[in-house]
Amino acid sequence: QQIFKANPSYAIGDPTQLQNALLNLAINARDAMPEGGVLTFETKIVELDEKFCGTKGEKLVPGKYIEISVLDTGTGMSEETQKRIFEPFFTTKECGKGTGMGLAAVYGTVKNHKGVIDVFSKIGEGTTFRVCLPLASPVCGVMEEETAEAVNINKKLRLLLVDDEDIVCAIGKEMLEMGGHSVYVCRNGRDAVEFYKNNWEDTELVILDMVMPQLNGAETFKLLKDINPEAKVLLSSGYSITGEAQKLLDQGANGFIQKPFTSQELAKSIAEIFSDRGLYEYK
Repeated sequence: QQIFKANPSYAIGDPTQLQNALLNLAINARDAMPEGGVLTFETKIVELDEKFCGTKGEKLVPGKYIEISVLDTGTGMSEETQKRIFEPFFTTKECGKGTGMGLAAVYGTVKNHKGVIDVFSKIGEGTTFRVCLPLASPVCGVMEEETAEAVNINKKLRLLLVDDEDIVCAIGKEMLEMGGHSVYVCRNGRDAVEFYKNNWEDTELVILDMVMPQLNGAETFKLLKDINPEAKVLLSSGYSITGEAQKLLDQGANGFIQKPFTSQELAKSIAEIFSDRGLYEYK
């Protein structure tokens, strides 16, 4: 669920780094709820005073901050775990399921943005990660917003989003629907092929994850092309555009976008694919 009390508000920083940090927190929250639960994003404006800033041992400047909290109703953590949670290579996950670098990277990102991150948790009740970033003036935000506005959308599309990560599906679907598109989600290659087989004439673009169980991106791509040789496919991966992704681009895939991506980056990638039809204009 979402509780946004700081909208609109602005923080100056690297959008990709900050999005990646929040995605890391969301994934940790999901993993802390193996039996299900409630994941909440909350924002509000807070005032950090000199006394609080002095207790953090960091170069925090007193003033107004945007507070972004990620809350879960999961298993919770002991006090000892909370003290070590941001240490590199420290993890509470099973061997092979986590490197312990995720939260350390989040800590580094927040610190590099002159912010602070805290954790509050209780065994059996859940965990809250609270990120505070310096609040920027609306003028700065408007300038950045105008600079980022680079895509004129003249047509809404019918899209198929294929990814095995629930959090990526949820965020990606929301980004696309905010752009006015109609989105169908499949969480593996087999379901995607089955859906496309029955709906290919109405599906204008497939956004396809490269790394999935059952059928990987390359196998799924081939089957989609067997159904419709003119299928438009935007490849997606957390890895850079090398190896398998480049092979698929050489075989007719229409574009590549690296995760995590912003809504603007996604809109740009779609615009580049459809620019020849005059449906989009990228400035």
